[in-house]
Parts: sequence; structure tokens; C-alpha cells
Amino acid sequence: MRKILLYILGFVLLCFTIPIIFTNRPEQKQTSSQVEEKPVEENTAVENTEPYQYSNYGTVRLLHQETGEVETLSMDEYIYRSCISRNASKF
Repeated sequence: MRKILLYILGFVLLCFTIPIIFTNRPEQKQTSSQVEEKPVEENTAVENTEPYQYSNYGTVRLLHQETGEVETLSMDEYIYRSCISRNASKF
């Protein structure tokens, strides 16, 4: 019985130690001479001169591949339907 337990323990240890041995790579530490010193740039914000037009992106056009029909949905309706269909497929 002891012999079997020793074999099982040895097998388990091998399963964990062999991957550690083959994946262990020494890390290279950077010295201060290897690190490039980059100049500190000032934090400047870029102003967007054009206002964002949300109305341009309020609809989604869907192409039904089976029928070739193009369906236009509002963004809210598209999100609602996609969430409902994902939740329904879980059950």
C-alpha cells in the first residue's frame, strides 16, 4: 500500500515540477544605464472643434442573410433585442 502511495505522490510531483522546470526563465533586470530617459512632456489637451453628432449614429441597419432584407432599427431597439436574444438562448 505504501508503495502505491509513493508512486502516486511521485507522479503528482512530477506533473507539477516538470512544467515549472521547463517554463522557468530568468528575468533580466534593467540597470539604470539600460533604461532610456525620456523627456517629460507637458500634458496638453487637444480640443475637439467639431461637436459630436449623436443623431448620425442613432440607427442600425441589419441585413438578414436568409431573405436579403435590410431592417433599420433604432439603437435602443437593437440593444434591447440583442440582450433579449442572448438571455433567451441561455435557457
